[in-house]
Amino acid sequence: MPGRKSDMGDSLWLRHLRSAGLLRASFRPEQHINAAPSLVRYRDSPMQLSVMHLRHMQQALGQAGVESNLQLRHVISDLGGTTGMAIVDAIPVGERARARANLRDPRIKASQETMPSR
Repeated sequence: MPGRKSDMGDSLWLRHLRSAGLLRASFRPEQHINAAPSLVRYRDSPMQLSVMHLRHMQQALGQAGVESNLQLRHVISDLGGTTGMAIVDAIPVGERARARANLRDPRIKASQETMPSR
């Protein structure tokens, strides 16, 4: 009947079915398998935070006027990589653009000439 269903009634009905042997026990995975989803969720949280911080760094470069001179986003695909972080660390020190271009990691696809020169 509509409106008469409740969790308490369901639990009593399930208890009655279980005591009569009409229900099988539910699958319960081992402890180390049970822990996997929580570890994945734990790892996902710091990764999301790091992406958010990299986005904020990119916005700060744009707002400070540094991005307009450097155009890092056109040359470096990953601001959090070796080259990107070396250049970002060199900006507050006041290194010239050519010196920042020398910070390029050898594995980066962009050539020395395409690095920003202003």
